[in-house]
Amino acid sequence: MEERKHEELLNRRKDLQIRIAHDKALIPLSEVLAVLDSRSALYQVLWNGQNKFSVWIESLFPVAFARVDWEKLPGAICRNWHTDQERLELVSNCLEKYIHDLENDIIIAWSAGIPAIRTKVRDAYTCLTEILEVDWETWIYDPESNWLIESYHEGEVCSGRSLFIQEA
Repeated sequence: MEERKHEELLNRRKDLQIRIAHDKALIPLSEVLAVLDSRSALYQVLWNGQNKFSVWIESLFPVAFARVDWEKLPGAICRNWHTDQERLELVSNCLEKYIHDLENDIIIAWSAGIPAIRTKVRDAYTCLTEILEVDWETWIYDPESNWLIESYHEGEVCSGRSLFIQEA
C-alpha cells in the first residue's frame, strides 16, 4: 500500500512540473493571448510536440546557418528595419502580399522554448505589435500555401513562397 501511495505522489509531482513548465512557457505570450482573448479570437497554442515548424521549413526552404537562405529562393524579398514601427510595417506589408483570405489559418513561431500559436490571419492582424514584441526572432507562415515571413533579430524582414510542394 505504501509503495502505491508513493507512486501516486510521484505521478502527481510529475503532472505539476509539466503544468508549471507550460505556465512559464506562456509568459512571453501573455500579451498576445490577452489581445486574442479580448477579441474572442480562436487560437491554439502549439506545444513542442505539435509545432512542426522546423520540419516544415527545412523540407520546403533552403536553409543555411539556422535560417532561410533567402538569396536562393526566387522571388523572395528582404528589407531592413531600424525601428519597431518599421518592423511592424514591413511584416504587415508581407502579410498583405500573401493573404487573400483573412480566414486562413497561419502559424506564428518564435525562438526555441516559446510555444507557437495557430490563429486566423484577421486575428493576427489585431495583435501584430504584441506578436513582434514576444521575441526578436518571429516567423509567420501558412503551411497550406507554403509562404513564410521571417523577422530576423539583425534588423531584417524577409518573405517568400516555397516552390516545393509539401508532401502529405
